[in-house]
Amino acid sequence: MLSKEELGRLRGLDIKDVDVDDLEELSEINLYPDLPVQERLELFLCQIGNPYCFKVNGTPVQVCFSDRAKTLDEAVSNYLAHRKDYGEDKQHEPES
Repeated sequence: MLSKEELGRLRGLDIKDVDVDDLEELSEINLYPDLPVQERLELFLCQIGNPYCFKVNGTPVQVCFSDRAKTLDEAVSNYLAHRKDYGEDKQHEPES
């Protein structure tokens, strides 16, 4: 799991300073819908690398939150809780 210091460093990065080839593709992240939310969150963070900068369909995306909004943990936990079906059996899909 990323430390608070590491999350703070990642949050401070500007997407213009990040090598796009180093960003993870969100659609390739497995969410493991049968696991509890906390475990899914930990696995998500391990796979995505930088939860503030990643790619969506090849497009670089930078996520930021206002001080009045939810924390990243709350937002990602909420996303994972409502997307139980996303990524289900992804590793078992037939290859083309």
